[in-house]
Formats: sequence, structure tokens, C-alpha cells
Amino acid sequence: MTKFNGGPAFPSNFQHIKEEERTMVYQEWLGMSLRDWFAGIALASLNLQAHIEIPAAEFLARSAYNIAAAMLKERDL
Repeated sequence: MTKFNGGPAFPSNFQHIKEEERTMVYQEWLGMSLRDWFAGIALASLNLQAHIEIPAAEFLARSAYNIAAAMLKERDL
């Protein structure tokens, strides 16, 4: 099951010239998903200490993504 990620958080497009072929190349970079951005912000707001044991770290990571999912759901209302 694919989770709804909210689309890209910081998409960008750019063009450059390939000198050896003298052609214009268009590239797109989607970056991280909005869900990942929201989870990172949620995790940062939990005011983490420097040393966290693995079970607690896994719980906090799961909590951050739960918060991100709730933020995406609320955003679509």
C-alpha cells in the first residue's frame, strides 16, 4: 500500500547546456515528500536529547510520521 505523501516539498526545475553535445538538458528534482518534511519538523519539535535508546528512537520516529499523516489529512479538509 502506497501512502499519500502530499507531493514534493521543495520541487525545482533547471536547465543546463551539455557543452560536448551543444544541447539543452531539462532536469527536474522533486526532493523530499511533504510527508517527510512534516515528519522532520514534528520530530524536531519533540525536543530530542542527544542520546536516545533504539526503542525510544523508533517510537519517536513512528510518532513523527503519525503527526505528519495527521497534518496531511487536516491539510486536505
